[in-house]
Amino acid sequence: MGFSNFKNSGVIINARAETVAEKPMFRRSFASKRCLVPANGYYEWLTHENKTKTKYLIKVKDKSIFYMAGLYDIFNDTGGKPYAAIAIITTEANSDVSFIHDRMPVILNDESIKVWLDANNDLSTIQKLMRPFLVGKIDYTAL
Repeated sequence: MGFSNFKNSGVIINARAETVAEKPMFRRSFASKRCLVPANGYYEWLTHENKTKTKYLIKVKDKSIFYMAGLYDIFNDTGGKPYAAIAIITTEANSDVSFIHDRMPVILNDESIKVWLDANNDLSTIQKLMRPFLVGKIDYTAL
């Protein structure tokens, strides 16, 4: 489940890298509640001029599992029961997938995972990790 959006009772599952440190909904989690979201792929839909859509499966080459940068927090539902919520950090898409969608999740390489999770790192160090994944390292398949 995503972060609660109290303005319209929806949930937020993505946080933009460009604003995550300032947005009231995310800034506390960005400072102290960073996490990894494991995946073997993610989906995006390409909308064509005629409004039809093509679903794409996007994966990291040569990785059966990869890790997206995430945030978490604990909220209480309307009955007061606590639940954990996550949001995936997104950034501008790299040139491999920008024709499908203008955003992509922040995908962390093996070296950046430790930096992302280390609560002792200053936020400027963390912000440097929030960039598009390496060009040429993404596979996509139309489904």
